Amino acid sequence: MYEDILNSVLSLLSDYTISIGSLPPNNGIAMYIGSGAQDTMFLNKGSENNISLVVNAKNSNHSICLESLSNIHSHLTKLKDYPNSDTFQILNIRTSSAPSWIGKEQNSQHLYGSILEVSFYVKGVN
Repeated sequence: MYEDILNSVLSLLSDYTISIGSLPPNNGIAMYIGSGAQDTMFLNKGSENNISLVVNAKNSNHSICLESLSNIHSHLTKLKDYPNSDTFQILNIRTSSAPSWIGKEQNSQHLYGSILEVSFYVKGVN
């Protein structure tokens, strides 16, 4: 299910080429699942949950990293409709950690990171 949620969020970012993993390729962006927790369990055994999606960008021009991550966060947090499947429904996506500079690699690639928090409902037994 968590992979399905990650892929659903990636589908909302079709304008970007985003790899799955923690370290993006040179001049690229990567996303992976971080921590998560269950908030509430309901009588039908459905539950409200949160997971973190870490988004990292790497580029020789630090402005491109910051702009790309900022645009991703802005796009996802302003959406009013999120993916809904037979097993889950994304309720909201918000910025948990704004894009920030992590460091510079020896090959002159700047690395920036950010975190999105995805709230979703796991559908219970009908």
